[in-house]
Amino acid sequence: MGKLIAIAALLLVLGVIPTSLALILDWQPEGDSPGVWFQRSGSILVVFSVLADAILASLFTSLFPGSQTVVLTDDDAVSLKPLYTIVSIFAVVFTVVGTVIWGYGDLLL
Repeated sequence: MGKLIAIAALLLVLGVIPTSLALILDWQPEGDSPGVWFQRSGSILVVFSVLADAILASLFTSLFPGSQTVVLTDDDAVSLKPLYTIVSIFAVVFTVVGTVIWGYGDLLL
């Protein structure tokens, strides 16, 4: 379970890199403005964030079982709950931010 949360966190980091580079570097193709390139990078952030969220969703019932769920005792699940929550929050925030950048990034710069 811990490895899957780490993979989800890595996907979030990989999604943020192109968006950050689009803000810092002047690497867009000739004819595109920096705003348009920043806008395009938002789609990459959304894709990686959704993938991370899908991984996290697959772990949800294992870490947060309902009252009708049969659970095998697993001490690791208890220790992973805070990490799971933090990475989940970032996945949702990055999905929203990436979508805003994707739609309005050229207007934000």
